Amino acid sequence: MTSEAFEMAFCSGTSGCVRTCECGVTYFDEDDTTIDWENGELEGLKENSKKNPEMFRGCDYSIPTFIVSGKEFVFGCQCDGADMYENFINYHDTQIAEYLNKKAESLRGKADNIEVKK
Repeated sequence: MTSEAFEMAFCSGTSGCVRTCECGVTYFDEDDTTIDWENGELEGLKENSKKNPEMFRGCDYSIPTFIVSGKEFVFGCQCDGADMYENFINYHDTQIAEYLNKKAESLRGKADNIEVKK
């Protein structure tokens, strides 16, 4: 399972009453009755969670997500879908830091060569 630090670093900045993780599990805020649910939507989600609790999970909060490589994952999902990305970063942290430092140096060089006119 991905770490909280990884999820926060790639946070999508959004949350909602219903989110489906890349792994296919649907999370929904079953306690918020102020949401403008479609007719029967919340009841259907609750019924699905009774029939298939592994794939439909009710929560008592708005569902936040994080995005990695164009894939959206739900915070705290028990799937291992984003693990390979975090593991890659952890395994190659020195190389990634070296790359980012070289990239920053290149960008500083480009910025220094840009003339800003008043």
